[in-house]
Amino acid sequence: MAIDREIYKEIDMSHLPWNPIRSVEDLTDDIEDAFWRLVHDKWGGEPGDWRPAVDIYETDDAYFLTADLPGVKPEDMGIEVRRRNIILSGQRCFQISSESRREVRVERVCGRFRREFRLDHAIDEREVEISFDYGICDARLPKLNEKSENPKGDNK
Repeated sequence: MAIDREIYKEIDMSHLPWNPIRSVEDLTDDIEDAFWRLVHDKWGGEPGDWRPAVDIYETDDAYFLTADLPGVKPEDMGIEVRRRNIILSGQRCFQISSESRREVRVERVCGRFRREFRLDHAIDEREVEISFDYGICDARLPKLNEKSENPKGDNK
């Protein structure tokens, strides 16, 4: 996400040397923001859709996925494994409306999410372990030992 440049308007930065890398980073942020608005505002991005942050790590025998899902109930999310693809999906909603309260600022997003990742190795779907605690989803995704799946070399 781009930095809110309104904050920096009052700071005199004229004494700082020009940094071409920062200029490229600012341009990249502006392009990313413009593309996001174009896709989501004009072409059907649902107003409440959101993209939870996901980290994926790898060892020799497994992948490990960690997803930040604050406000998501375990029954409202799921992980689907299709050989080399992982699909994380679900939804969250907040109860924020009340007759006695008026919204002053709303930044939390409510709605559906879907993240899909393609991995280098197939996953052993039978051995997947998932835990969900305090809005953090952790999954251990063991790599499929393809040699053990077809030990005789049969093409069935």
